[in-house]
Amino acid sequence: MRILFTDSAPNSREELPDSPLLRIKAPGHAFASLCRSALAPALLVVVLGGCAPDAFRPDAPYEAYLNQLQNRCQYQRIGRVEINSDLLQDPYFLDVTSRFFNLETSQTAYLGSLEGAYGATPDSPGVRCLLGLLPQRALPPPAVPPPPPMASPR
Repeated sequence: MRILFTDSAPNSREELPDSPLLRIKAPGHAFASLCRSALAPALLVVVLGGCAPDAFRPDAPYEAYLNQLQNRCQYQRIGRVEINSDLLQDPYFLDVTSRFFNLETSQTAYLGSLEGAYGATPDSPGVRCLLGLLPQRALPPPAVPPPPPMASPR
Protein backbone atom coordinates (compact mmCIF):
# COMPACT_ATOMS: atom_id res chain seq x y z
CA MET A 1 0.00 0.00 0.00
CA ARG A 2 1.29 3.48 -0.85
CA ILE A 3 0.24 6.59 0.98
CA LEU A 4 -0.38 9.68 -1.10
CA PHE A 5 -0.42 13.09 0.53
CA THR A 6 -2.86 15.43 -1.14
CA ASP A 7 -3.04 19.18 -1.09
CA SER A 8 -6.82 19.24 -0.79
CA ALA A 9 -6.85 19.25 2.98
CA PRO A 10 -3.97 19.70 5.37
CA ASN A 11 -2.71 16.43 6.84
CA SER A 12 -5.13 14.34 4.76
CA ARG A 13 -3.99 10.96 3.50
CA GLU A 14 -5.42 8.92 0.72
CA GLU A 15 -4.43 5.29 0.45
CA LEU A 16 -3.90 3.91 -3.02
CA PRO A 17 -3.61 0.24 -3.85
CA ASP A 18 -0.24 -1.03 -5.06
CA SER A 19 -0.75 -1.42 -8.77
CA PRO A 20 1.63 -2.00 -11.73
CA LEU A 21 0.17 1.11 -13.35
CA LEU A 22 1.37 3.21 -10.45
CA ARG A 23 4.92 1.89 -10.84
CA ILE A 24 5.33 3.00 -14.46
CA LYS A 25 8.22 5.42 -14.80
CA ALA A 26 8.44 8.24 -17.27
CA PRO A 27 9.30 7.25 -20.84
CA GLY A 28 13.00 7.54 -21.55
CA HIS A 29 13.94 6.92 -17.92
CA ALA A 30 15.87 3.75 -18.79
CA PHE A 31 17.63 5.53 -21.66
CA ALA A 32 18.61 8.47 -19.44
CA SER A 33 19.90 6.09 -16.78
CA LEU A 34 21.91 4.19 -19.38
CA CYS A 35 23.37 7.45 -20.73
CA ARG A 36 24.39 8.57 -17.24
CA SER A 37 26.02 5.23 -16.43
CA ALA A 38 27.92 5.20 -19.75
CA LEU A 39 28.80 8.89 -19.70
CA ALA A 40 30.52 8.92 -16.31
CA PRO A 41 33.35 6.49 -17.20
CA ALA A 42 33.82 8.12 -20.61
CA LEU A 43 34.08 11.56 -19.02
CA LEU A 44 36.57 10.24 -16.47
CA VAL A 45 38.79 8.89 -19.25
CA VAL A 46 38.70 12.23 -21.06
CA VAL A 47 39.51 14.23 -17.92
CA LEU A 48 42.32 11.97 -16.78
CA GLY A 49 43.71 11.66 -20.29
CA GLY A 50 44.48 15.37 -20.32
CA CYS A 51 46.67 15.19 -17.20
CA ALA A 52 50.39 14.75 -17.11
CA PRO A 53 51.36 11.08 -16.98
CA ASP A 54 52.98 11.62 -13.59
CA ALA A 55 50.00 13.49 -12.14
CA PHE A 56 48.96 10.62 -9.90
CA ARG A 57 52.25 9.22 -8.68
CA PRO A 58 54.48 10.78 -6.05
CA ASP A 59 57.34 12.83 -7.46
CA ALA A 60 59.57 13.99 -4.61
CA PRO A 61 61.95 16.10 -6.77
CA TYR A 62 59.00 17.93 -8.36
CA GLU A 63 57.39 18.52 -4.96
CA ALA A 64 60.71 19.90 -3.67
CA TYR A 65 60.86 22.19 -6.73
CA LEU A 66 57.35 23.50 -6.03
CA ASN A 67 58.30 24.16 -2.39
CA GLN A 68 61.37 26.13 -3.51
CA LEU A 69 59.22 27.99 -6.01
CA GLN A 70 56.81 28.99 -3.27
CA ASN A 71 59.57 30.00 -0.83
CA ARG A 72 61.95 31.83 -3.18
CA CYS A 73 59.70 33.22 -5.91
CA GLN A 74 56.58 34.11 -3.95
CA TYR A 75 54.76 37.25 -5.15
CA GLN A 76 56.88 37.59 -8.30
CA ARG A 77 54.78 38.11 -11.40
CA ILE A 78 54.26 35.72 -14.29
CA GLY A 79 52.31 37.91 -16.66
CA ARG A 80 48.88 38.68 -15.14
CA VAL A 81 49.39 36.45 -12.09
CA GLU A 82 51.87 36.24 -9.30
CA ILE A 83 53.48 33.16 -7.82
CA ASN A 84 51.43 32.36 -4.74
CA SER A 85 49.46 29.49 -3.22
CA ASP A 86 46.61 30.02 -5.71
CA LEU A 87 48.90 29.61 -8.73
CA LEU A 88 50.55 26.57 -7.14
CA GLN A 89 47.10 24.94 -6.97
CA ASP A 90 46.12 25.85 -10.53
CA PRO A 91 45.75 22.53 -12.41
CA TYR A 92 46.96 23.98 -15.72
CA PHE A 93 50.08 25.54 -14.20
CA LEU A 94 50.89 22.32 -12.33
CA ASP A 95 50.36 20.23 -15.46
CA VAL A 96 52.55 22.25 -17.83
CA THR A 97 55.20 22.79 -15.14
CA SER A 98 55.30 19.07 -14.35
CA ARG A 99 55.71 18.22 -18.01
CA PHE A 100 58.55 20.73 -18.37
CA PHE A 101 60.22 19.69 -15.10
CA ASN A 102 60.18 16.03 -16.18
CA LEU A 103 61.65 16.88 -19.62
CA GLU A 104 58.46 15.95 -21.49
CA THR A 105 58.26 19.32 -23.23
CA SER A 106 60.78 21.92 -24.37
CA GLN A 107 61.48 25.23 -22.70
CA THR A 108 60.09 27.02 -25.75
CA ALA A 109 56.80 25.10 -25.51
CA TYR A 110 56.64 25.68 -21.74
CA LEU A 111 57.18 29.42 -22.09
CA GLY A 112 54.56 29.48 -24.86
CA SER A 113 52.09 27.78 -22.52
CA LEU A 114 52.78 30.34 -19.77
CA GLU A 115 52.43 33.18 -22.27
CA GLY A 116 49.14 31.85 -23.62
CA ALA A 117 47.56 31.17 -20.24
CA TYR A 118 48.94 34.00 -18.11
CA GLY A 119 50.40 36.57 -20.51
CA ALA A 120 53.92 35.77 -19.26
CA THR A 121 57.03 36.99 -21.02
CA PRO A 122 60.35 35.12 -20.79
CA ASP A 123 62.00 38.13 -19.14
CA SER A 124 59.39 38.54 -16.37
CA PRO A 125 60.77 38.20 -12.81
CA GLY A 126 58.61 35.18 -11.99
CA VAL A 127 59.61 33.28 -15.13
CA ARG A 128 63.29 34.04 -14.55
CA CYS A 129 62.93 32.85 -10.96
CA LEU A 130 61.18 29.59 -11.78
CA LEU A 131 63.64 28.79 -14.57
CA GLY A 132 66.56 29.59 -12.25
CA LEU A 133 65.35 27.07 -9.67
CA LEU A 134 65.28 24.15 -12.09
CA PRO A 135 67.89 21.52 -11.24
CA GLN A 136 70.74 20.97 -13.65
CA ARG A 137 69.97 17.68 -15.36
CA ALA A 138 71.73 15.62 -17.96
CA LEU A 139 70.03 15.12 -21.28
CA PRO A 140 67.88 12.02 -21.43
CA PRO A 141 69.63 8.96 -22.88
CA PRO A 142 69.24 8.45 -26.61
CA ALA A 143 66.45 6.14 -27.73
CA VAL A 144 68.87 3.86 -29.58
CA PRO A 145 72.28 3.14 -28.02
CA PRO A 146 75.25 3.91 -30.25
CA PRO A 147 76.95 0.94 -31.97
CA PRO A 148 80.01 -0.53 -30.22
CA PRO A 149 83.35 0.83 -31.39
CA MET A 150 85.09 -1.14 -34.11
CA ALA A 151 88.32 -2.89 -33.30
CA SER A 152 91.33 -1.29 -34.88
CA PRO A 153 93.20 -3.35 -37.51
CA ARG A 154 96.58 -4.69 -36.48
